[in-house]
Amino acid sequence: MISLAPRSGERVPSALAREAGEGHLTVISPFATEMTHIIDGLNHAIDRTTIDPTVRGVLMAAWGSAHQSGDPRAERRALNSLNHSEWTWPWFEDWLRHFQSHRQWPYMWRQEQIPDALAERNIKALEDAAIGLLSHTIGTTVYRCRDNEKGHGRFLKQRGWDFVSLGCPVEDAIAAGNLATVDLDNWHTWPPFFPGDRSHMLARRATR
Repeated sequence: MISLAPRSGERVPSALAREAGEGHLTVISPFATEMTHIIDGLNHAIDRTTIDPTVRGVLMAAWGSAHQSGDPRAERRALNSLNHSEWTWPWFEDWLRHFQSHRQWPYMWRQEQIPDALAERNIKALEDAAIGLLSHTIGTTVYRCRDNEKGHGRFLKQRGWDFVSLGCPVEDAIAAGNLATVDLDNWHTWPPFFPGDRSHMLARRATR
């Protein structure tokens, strides 16, 4: 995949700062730490899709602006332009088949009403749900990128860590199954382990 992350000293082209569907320019500093995390995290998440590199640039600017505004609903709306382009998400499709065959659905997939969309054979609803999961996955990956830069992996090494249970047995089981694959020196091995995964790692409390 072609990465649109700017090289050192290179400014993000103004064309990439256009909000998808909004019709106006949003000023985003390419030197802001937050934008650096967004670029790295978004590229890592979208590398699993077939989204065209030119479309990726527009999405990066639109989603990044929405993310910096602190509105998850705006983050999702920033990806609405995907409704008008050809793209696939093999990672999502693989997990869709997995959950469908096991008849067990993780929290975010139930929130997006994916089981209902499948039962009703509602392709539009399924595509909308995939966009929602993609936005969630981008956000989670951006935060993991930020955590890595702040030395979260080193901190977890010093204190020891566990996966935090959020009450979803499907997520808990998948996290436990990926325990041996986590490399604290490589944030690419950290959650999310599947689209919409909410798993995260928490340091153990210091013992007196």
